[in-house]
Amino acid sequence: MSVPARDEVSRLDIAQQRLASALNRLEGALANPIAPVSDSTSGGFEDSEKLTALLVEVAELRQDNNNLEGANAAALVRVEETIARLKSVLAA
Repeated sequence: MSVPARDEVSRLDIAQQRLASALNRLEGALANPIAPVSDSTSGGFEDSEKLTALLVEVAELRQDNNNLEGANAAALVRVEETIARLKSVLAA
């Protein structure tokens, strides 16, 4: 029995390439220093407002995520109930 030729890139090869790319991006990001956020006492009032707006947006997104998780759980229960009913009908 002969081994088939590997002309295609395997999933493992693709995963290794993606990991190498991610590591390169991470190293690049770590090499660039992060500029500190200025406070309102040093004239960075606009930065402070932007930070506050971003924090509010994050809080809203977390709330939306919680709502979606609750809706997803409710939908999953309904799907499971429907599957159970279908199985009982098919078994009869």
